[in-house]
Amino acid sequence: MNIMQDLERIYDGFINHEQPLTFFKGLHEYLDYIFSVPELKRVFDQQMGERTVLIKQIESLEKETRRELDQAKTKLITLIKKTKVDEMSFLRYLTHSINDKTTLLQELEAYENRTILHGTFVSDDIERYLFDIAANLLNAGHKKKLKEFIVSPEEYAIHYRGDGPGQYLRFGNQDSTLIFSKTLSERREKERNFERERMLESWGSFEVLLQFDIAYKFAMSKDTSLASVPPSGTEKTPWFGLAKERNKIFSMAQELQRLAESQLDFHSMITTRFEKVQVGELKNLKQITLRDAAQVVHSRLLRVTESKIGEGREQKRLKSIDLITASFGSLDTIFLVLDGHFEMPIRCAMKNNKGGIASIKKLYDVAYFVDAPDKKVFYDRNLADNINNGLFKIVRVKEYMETNGFKKPTLVKKSNDNILVLNNEVVVKTGLIRKNVPTHLQYQYTDKTK
Repeated sequence: MNIMQDLERIYDGFINHEQPLTFFKGLHEYLDYIFSVPELKRVFDQQMGERTVLIKQIESLEKETRRELDQAKTKLITLIKKTKVDEMSFLRYLTHSINDKTTLLQELEAYENRTILHGTFVSDDIERYLFDIAANLLNAGHKKKLKEFIVSPEEYAIHYRGDGPGQYLRFGNQDSTLIFSKTLSERREKERNFERERMLESWGSFEVLLQFDIAYKFAMSKDTSLASVPPSGTEKTPWFGLAKERNKIFSMAQELQRLAESQLDFHSMITTRFEKVQVGELKNLKQITLRDAAQVVHSRLLRVTESKIGEGREQKRLKSIDLITASFGSLDTIFLVLDGHFEMPIRCAMKNNKGGIASIKKLYDVAYFVDAPDKKVFYDRNLADNINNGLFKIVRVKEYMETNGFKKPTLVKKSNDNILVLNNEVVVKTGLIRKNVPTHLQYQYTDKTK
């Protein structure tokens, strides 16, 4: 069995399908194959493991934040009892009353016990209630007894620096710079970093496909109960994003079922051919998002596993070069992508330092996907040398090759017709930004010289 060839065959069988259910069925089969092959599943698990590490870091900080907030709550409640402040007279600054009969402390207890759900983190809800309680105690003249929670405006601004402009200006009284947990801002920064990495790192794409796979199997089961979605989502144990993730998976499953709605049930229809499917109402089941994720996952699988399980393949070598442009017409800039790393394109100018046509443009013409007359590059020894050697003198290319311990390959050679052709030692392809680059990475492919 040639694992890489089978993986490529299944991938090519669905990735460019425009018909939604054909695409979704093919993607499910692709994931089924990955999970059935230990070498491929190991890569998938490693990627999800990166996410798990971040989750555990955040949850550790959340645990410490809860401990600090609980200590602060105990002190505030003790102060209320000692001063006999009328809790029913407390004003609201950051919280909103559930009804006109509940007090801040009653609602705080409900949030702590999760009988009321609001934010992703319990600590965010608790912190707002502690702020309102402390602000009212300050207004009642108990500033000295709250001294340990009061910080300078400068420290407060630093503490909430990541929450966006003006987020630290919490009005209620002149001394509203209150902090109840030193760890809270660190936890929030970790959370923001988690969301950034989810967008930019490859594990975010693996996550998207795993959620889809769970949703697909859930839809196939013909179950319509949210409670039937795996109780831990994509993690082995419940995590802070569980509720949101389960809702997303459930919504994807429902959209799959609606997409296949007809006289036949979903399980029957998913194995048949579909035409003219209406996709206007799909919100979570975005074909373009899943296609982008599949492209990232496939590139990662190829890079990681090819050297380990490819039969008779060289382990330490550059495997692919993508030459990406905005259009196939007039060219201003070519973006060089090594080994499918679309997240780190290398911008290349069309002209060299002497004002002549750069060798990268000649390589583009040699690799052009159509045998167009104006793209033929006639053999010239100096030109061939420039293409084969000059490319690897580019600083970022050189760093990539040295970091990975790759030997410099020969990119082009002379044909019997006296023209330059690809040597096929490395896969060299041309492509378009809008078609070949995952959507969430396309912002990096702009010509900043204009």
